[in-house]
Amino acid sequence: MIKILNINILHFFYFLLAIFLAGFIQSSGFLLIKGLGPNISLIILLLATFFSPNFIELLFYLFSSFFILSWRPELSPELCVLAAVTILAYFASRFLSLSKTINFIILVATGSALFYLFLSPLFLFHFPLIVIKEIFLNSLLAAVLAFFISFFSSRFRLF
Repeated sequence: MIKILNINILHFFYFLLAIFLAGFIQSSGFLLIKGLGPNISLIILLLATFFSPNFIELLFYLFSSFFILSWRPELSPELCVLAAVTILAYFASRFLSLSKTINFIILVATGSALFYLFLSPLFLFHFPLIVIKEIFLNSLLAAVLAFFISFFSSRFRLF
């Protein structure tokens, strides 16, 4: 295992590839279902909370994702909220006592709700059905991703 500044380089490249693919898939609209798409970047960043053993590594993942997801020189409000939700999820994940898969799905559901609550609370209250559908879609994608990781990591030593 190669580490630089106490950061696992293999995990870092997996994360960069995943966040790049998430940004590409989100911007292309590939997973849109009746105009509603999952927040794949949020899901990948919340997944990083489980693979980062310390807070510094999570911040490194977070700041590197800003360069991939943002094409502007300044930080958008969406990225600031994404960072806040990810940091909150990191600390919350340390207190959850269920299996990692269930914890991940719980964090994705609450993270999606917090994302809307912090970014646009009026949208949350005016269109609750859309928010509930996106929370369900994000949770479903998180469950599929957790199954994929648990299936392949035990066979190919990816993580």
